[in-house]
Amino acid sequence: MKALNDFDERVIDTIASIDGPVYLLGWSLGSLVSLELSSSFREKIKGFILFGATSRFTTGENYSFGWNPRMVERMKKQLQRNKEKTLTSFYEAMFSDAEKEAGFYHQFIKTIQHEFHGDDVSSLLVGLDYLLQKDARARLDRIEAPF
Repeated sequence: MKALNDFDERVIDTIASIDGPVYLLGWSLGSLVSLELSSSFREKIKGFILFGATSRFTTGENYSFGWNPRMVERMKKQLQRNKEKTLTSFYEAMFSDAEKEAGFYHQFIKTIQHEFHGDDVSSLLVGLDYLLQKDARARLDRIEAPF
């Protein structure tokens, strides 16, 4: 990804290419993209399956939920210094101790190493900027599809 709207454009292109109803599946940033586009495709989107979903990722004025924007900015700096270390720390934080003990973290890392070739730093930075800037809260009351 090179620009913030690349995330939206990728989903818009996919929705446009599908004949018939659309069900959006999103995880974290993907959930935010899904919610961001929900009101633009009300007739076509028939449902959502969202994991780790949020309509806004960072805290702000009159919004105390989410990550402090400084944490995301710090992550951006760390990515530029050491991508692999930053991603490893991020992956570790995704799992609870119980999930790690059950082997889910190890299974995830094994899958990532085998299947995922990774994004370049600039693309990851755009993703973090998306999380810093997007706020889909105003669209939530216009969603007519089930979650």
